[in-house]
Amino acid sequence: MANFRKKRKCGLGYGNGSITVGGISNIHRGLGGGRSNNSSSPVLTNLSISGNSAGSGGGMSNNSSSPVLTNVSISGNSASSHGGGMYNYDSSPKIRNSIVWGNTAPAPNGPAVYNDSSTSVFSNSIVQGSGGSGSWNTTDFGTDDGGNLDTDP
Repeated sequence: MANFRKKRKCGLGYGNGSITVGGISNIHRGLGGGRSNNSSSPVLTNLSISGNSAGSGGGMSNNSSSPVLTNVSISGNSASSHGGGMYNYDSSPKIRNSIVWGNTAPAPNGPAVYNDSSTSVFSNSIVQGSGGSGSWNTTDFGTDDGGNLDTDP
């Protein structure tokens, strides 16, 4: 049986936070409160990342990574610096059929997503502040691959 009280490497990365079946919740770190990806390409499906906080990437932080997220909800996370929902550095995340909503970070540092030398690709997702596919904000959110909405779920 795993002992999560000790700092161990697991599927969620390093940390002492709590793990909730079907999601990640209530973790605080410097980078990536819920999930921190470093030089990796994880495939995450049917997951909820909520209630986390970090300096950057309250929900998720990606550093030189290319994660693929499908049916993932990133909500209710906060960052004191950049990317309340997701912070990306030198990364290329692909987000499909997912929700990024209700996250916070100081303006103008991306309450939903903050890309630093990165390009996120969103498709069929609900992304707060993105403008949706009709008027996608490429500067802040990366590539619109179609079917995206900016409507409170």
